[in-house]
Amino acid sequence: PRVLPELGSFPRELNLAHEFARVQGRFFVDGIPAEVYEELRGRFDERKVKAWSKESKLPLEVFLELKGFVGNGVRIRAHGCRKGLPLRIPVDERLGALMGYYVSEGCVTSHGVSFTFGPEEEEYAEETIRYLREVLGLEASLYRYPSSLVVSVDSKTLALLLSEILGAGREARKKRVPPVIFSSPRARRAFLRSYVRGDGCVYIHPEEKPHWRPLVHLYTVSCNGELSNDLLYLYLFEGIFASYTEEEVPSHRLSTGQVLPASRLTGTRVTNPDMVHQLGFVEGFRPRAGKGTLTDLLPAPLKYRREWGSRRRLRIGRELALRIAEKYGDQELAKLARGQLAFLRVRRISRVRSTNGYAYDVTVPGYLNFVGGRGAVCLRDTIHDKGLSTMIDWRDRDSYGKDLTPKRRAQIYRLRKWQRRIRVSDAIERNLAFALSEIDRMASHL
Repeated sequence: PRVLPELGSFPRELNLAHEFARVQGRFFVDGIPAEVYEELRGRFDERKVKAWSKESKLPLEVFLELKGFVGNGVRIRAHGCRKGLPLRIPVDERLGALMGYYVSEGCVTSHGVSFTFGPEEEEYAEETIRYLREVLGLEASLYRYPSSLVVSVDSKTLALLLSEILGAGREARKKRVPPVIFSSPRARRAFLRSYVRGDGCVYIHPEEKPHWRPLVHLYTVSCNGELSNDLLYLYLFEGIFASYTEEEVPSHRLSTGQVLPASRLTGTRVTNPDMVHQLGFVEGFRPRAGKGTLTDLLPAPLKYRREWGSRRRLRIGRELALRIAEKYGDQELAKLARGQLAFLRVRRISRVRSTNGYAYDVTVPGYLNFVGGRGAVCLRDTIHDKGLSTMIDWRDRDSYGKDLTPKRRAQIYRLRKWQRRIRVSDAIERNLAFALSEIDRMASHL
């Protein structure tokens, strides 16, 4: 697809009381007013209520039982941590930018969270400190070293929020884009900008002639292929078409004497100046006035090859496709030209080794089209899953068109019988029907 549709309604804020309740651990809510404890005295042990009231706190599980308590001004924290977090945090540009800096430059330490920037990136470090204060109410410390700037926050509650509650991960090889970022357009754009500032770069080659457009490359690099794939999906939500790259890095020695083993780097690349401009990294260049980009082209329909000059042309622009469709009344071509699909040439088809010997088919009734794989490829559920129930509703041929043996026909007959009995509607029920038919066959020999 050229662009991914929005996921519907998105959360305006996160209720951390409900989020922390889903993970294991002891959590407390601080800042509880005195009148709340009066309501609890008849429901809980007097000594417990008295101990809670001395510190103006409540265990999270007790706090969730309160009815009608809004909880303004209270904060939630993990057991043993003094720095808590607001009970509600907004899902906006500030949270998106903060998460982008964490995924690219942050890590979980023994005492909290730290962000490491280059010595020339003081602007980004100050921005991180500001968002920590505005969104989470936390004061961070900035440490200056000859080769880096480190923003540090002593809060294990924050570490738990970023790594587990929001799902961003703890270390570089396991970092992921948090699910909440996908669902919020404003947070999504801010995340992309801050992530590129941390683990990306923008290369701009100036125009050699006044009418030329600049050569622009926007790169991101990561040792985590799943994270790079997440970024490809984020780009498509913004209508930005990016490519995926992999590179093997040989073992080498650093200037400090440390030897790094061989590794594999993954990344993303955007080369369209218009799309890089959309993210705010470049500005002030001429609009495109020639051949369209890859996402603007369609496979050239050979039956209309007289409509363009070159008979060997493989692609045509969408505007030309619309003119041809209008001229010949081709509704299918017009639908493709107005659609949101990008077309890539199939250069090679190869057989690959199975990862575990199984193929999983989880069918969603009524929905056959979906996206998946590397970079959100358009996929479609098959009529037959080539698995346990391949020949459903076929008479004397299998799904490949080959004739069935009498023994195989009998097996399929039993399978259809069990499918009619349990009213099959998805792949899981098809596999169950096959298992029941095999049990029926074995029972017939007893």
